[in-house]
Amino acid sequence: MATKSKSSSETPPATKIPISKTSPATPRVSKLSRGVAKSETDSPSPLQSTRASAERSPRPAVSKPTVDRRSPKTSILAEKPAPSPRGVQKASELQAQLTALQENLKKAEEKLTSVEKEKEKAINDLKEAQKLSEETNEKLREALVAQKSAEENIEIEKFRAVEMEQAGIESAQKKEEQWEKEIEAVKNQHAADVAALVAATQELEKVKQELTMTCDAKDQALTHADEATKIAETQMEKVETLTAEITRLKGLLNAKFESEADQTNKMMSELNLQIETLKSEATQSEKLVSELKSEIEMLKSESQETDKLVSELKSEVEHLKSEENELKSEIETLNLELRKAKVYKEKLGHIEASFEELNVELEAAKMSESYAKSVMEEWKKKVEELDLQVEEAKRSERSASSSLESTVKDLENNNRLLRDAETELSSLKEKVGLLEMSNVRQKGDLEESERALQKLKLEASETAKKAESLKNDLEVVKEEKIQALNNEKLAASSVQNLLEEKNKLIIELETSKDEEEKSKKALESLASALHEVSSEAREAKEKLLLNQSENENYEAQIEDLKHALQTTNEKYQNMLDDAKHEVDMLMNTIEKAKESHKSTESEWKEKETELIGCVEKSKEENDSLQKEISKLTNLLQETEKEAYDSNEERTHIKKLLKETESEVSYLKEVLGDAKGESMNLKESLMDKENELQSLDQEITELKAREVESLKKIEELTKLLEEKSAKPTVDENEDATDSEKDYDMLPKVVEFSEHNGDAKTEQPSKETPVIENKSKEFEFKVDSTAKDVNGEHKDSEEVEFKMWESCKIEEKDLSPERDETVRDESFDDDVDSKTEAGEGYDQVNGTENVENGASSPSKQDSHVKKKKPLLKKFGSLLKKKGTSNTTPK
Repeated sequence: MATKSKSSSETPPATKIPISKTSPATPRVSKLSRGVAKSETDSPSPLQSTRASAERSPRPAVSKPTVDRRSPKTSILAEKPAPSPRGVQKASELQAQLTALQENLKKAEEKLTSVEKEKEKAINDLKEAQKLSEETNEKLREALVAQKSAEENIEIEKFRAVEMEQAGIESAQKKEEQWEKEIEAVKNQHAADVAALVAATQELEKVKQELTMTCDAKDQALTHADEATKIAETQMEKVETLTAEITRLKGLLNAKFESEADQTNKMMSELNLQIETLKSEATQSEKLVSELKSEIEMLKSESQETDKLVSELKSEVEHLKSEENELKSEIETLNLELRKAKVYKEKLGHIEASFEELNVELEAAKMSESYAKSVMEEWKKKVEELDLQVEEAKRSERSASSSLESTVKDLENNNRLLRDAETELSSLKEKVGLLEMSNVRQKGDLEESERALQKLKLEASETAKKAESLKNDLEVVKEEKIQALNNEKLAASSVQNLLEEKNKLIIELETSKDEEEKSKKALESLASALHEVSSEAREAKEKLLLNQSENENYEAQIEDLKHALQTTNEKYQNMLDDAKHEVDMLMNTIEKAKESHKSTESEWKEKETELIGCVEKSKEENDSLQKEISKLTNLLQETEKEAYDSNEERTHIKKLLKETESEVSYLKEVLGDAKGESMNLKESLMDKENELQSLDQEITELKAREVESLKKIEELTKLLEEKSAKPTVDENEDATDSEKDYDMLPKVVEFSEHNGDAKTEQPSKETPVIENKSKEFEFKVDSTAKDVNGEHKDSEEVEFKMWESCKIEEKDLSPERDETVRDESFDDDVDSKTEAGEGYDQVNGTENVENGASSPSKQDSHVKKKKPLLKKFGSLLKKKGTSNTTPK
């Protein structure tokens, strides 16, 4: 390839050389050879040459000066001798190679362009594939994100479901055991039903096989009947041909017998002349004897007695052969032939009568065969109808089995749904119990939840009613199964009856086949007899023709034979006696044949009577089959009605299932609402537990304050006793001072509310503050006692004791005042308790004391509790003042 590329690059200078100088073609060869030698070392690869030609590189331009430089060498070479013709051939071959190389270059350029186009297409396809892959990757990412979110949701739902299921597992297990027992019972019943169905299907398959066998037997019987009809038709045709031939033979025989009677009368007068001619005809008589032998052999097949007669005839023929000179034997043979012809006439008469009887019998057989064919066709139709009915029964059974399976599946699904509903109901009941326990503590807050529970209970009762209805449906389905089994049993009994009838039909068919075979045999025997008679008639014809030819010869020979008759008369008389004996034997055989024919006729009549009885029986069986068919049609209609009812029940069950599903979804929603409410209640319970803890802390603080308050109460009692000992004037002043102090107390309280401490007041006002603290302690003790024990009497007892400690004198207080004091204290306690309740509601309030050290909720409660205590303290001072003023 490198040499070719170099030569292609140097083609232009090679063409220019002969134009510039008229030199021979040899330098051209030398230059080309040198160029080839150089190209082996300096030429590029073929791919580079193609690229240079395609890209129009400057290499061929450089090659031109090389050729011009070598041009002076061409002049030197021109001086050499003329070139050889081999060089010219090489140059032509090189030019052909150059043209081929140019074509290859063009093809390579076209291929390069096509390859570039394919590359562009491939690049575009790759870009499209990348885009598609990117789109698929995005879709896959989205799908993965969706899967992750779905998995998370599923896990959350699983956790929720696990939490829901854990509550109802114990109650569900017991119910599941009960349902499993019921399901096992149902499965056992279903297994028994399936076994019964399988047995019924197997029996039906057996019946099908038997039906197919009977159909095959019927087909074979029909084929045999067709063959018998064909054979009978052929035999009828043969009988017709034979009857035609027999009529012809009768005419010929009558004419021949008349002519022979005339000839015999003439022959008796010319016997002497015919004796000489009989000698020449002795040879011909031997031929006739041989023919008679053949006829005798044919008669041997009819009876054994004929064989004896043939043997005797053979012996007589041998005697006749020994007496060749005595030609009178031929006359006796002719007489015998005449007698045989008469016998043949009689036989023909009997045969014609038998043919007529056979024709009648054949017509009767044809009628019976046509009737049998019609009966067989009817049976075929009935069998086909029975097959169709059996198939329809099978289909109905299959549909019933499929409907039973579907109903069982639906019932299983219903049982599963009922189980799920019961588990949910059990969980709901447990949750309801928990909610009721919480409702005992918080009746006012959980009235709405109680209503929801009532709704749930109503729905549970409805679901229980639906479950009971489903159970009733199950019982109905079971009853329907029992009815279907009963129907199947009836169908099996009907099938058994059909099988028995089939067996009867098969037996009858076998008997009919046997009878047909017997009839065929009889027909074959008749046909053989007809063949024999026809052969005998033909032979008689031939003999008559021979006799006619011989009679002409006998007339000339009778005159010669008359002389021999006298000598042979005695011999012939003996022979005639023997022939008479043979004739008597033949007559006996004919009588026996007649008797056999009569017996066969009687047998045919008996067969006909039997066939008539069979036909009547078949009619009766047809009537019974029609009745059974009507019963089967009624059963099929009933099964169709039951299937329709089962379909309606399926639709009803499906509706009930849909309703139960909707109710279950509603129950799930209600459960979600109840869960939300239970969560709210739990939060409120947590808040109240926190409040109880805060109250416990306050109680501990109050207990600590009790000790201090008791000390302060003792100090107050001492002070009151000292004040009671003073004169009345001082008491009045003290009353006015106490009223002033009472007026100043609210200001002190207000100052304490703003500054957080009530102890920063003047020393003159310390006693009211102490008294306020004692009253505050009394109020707190009363409120805690009431909150903890829920009894008002304890609080009254505590107040009574406190008032006893605060008494000055029993004489100064009247019972009426004591009652008023108790009533006022009770009212004040009620007011304080209501305000305390409001303080409990405002535990999480937003008010804050600026300089207080305790929590804002406690400070607010203390501030609100001080107001009623101050009122109590003021009422005590007023009562004391009134008690002091009353003695005056």
